[in-house]
Amino acid sequence: MIQTSTSFIGIIIGSYGISQMVLRLPVGLLANYRNKHKMIMLIGSLSSGCASLFRIIFNNGIGFLIGNLFSGLASAMWISFMVLYMSFIQKTNKQKQPVQLLSLTI
Repeated sequence: MIQTSTSFIGIIIGSYGISQMVLRLPVGLLANYRNKHKMIMLIGSLSSGCASLFRIIFNNGIGFLIGNLFSGLASAMWISFMVLYMSFIQKTNKQKQPVQLLSLTI
């Protein structure tokens, strides 16, 4: 048990959505402006790992709050994964190539 009040639990839960909402546009613009999608992906992956570490090491309300903030940051950076994936697909095959790639794995 993390033994926190219900209002603080609401803040913990809301911090994930708010951090993602606030950070998604600036992170996306930065990635497109600087064309640094691989770096953004690396930071997002590390942020996801940091979120888990904070929740494990600091098993209280503050640890979960910081973990959710890192999770929101990682989720805001998810768009770079999609942009990089779409850069591997030819422009003439944008409609059918994801289906072809999917059928190769089955």
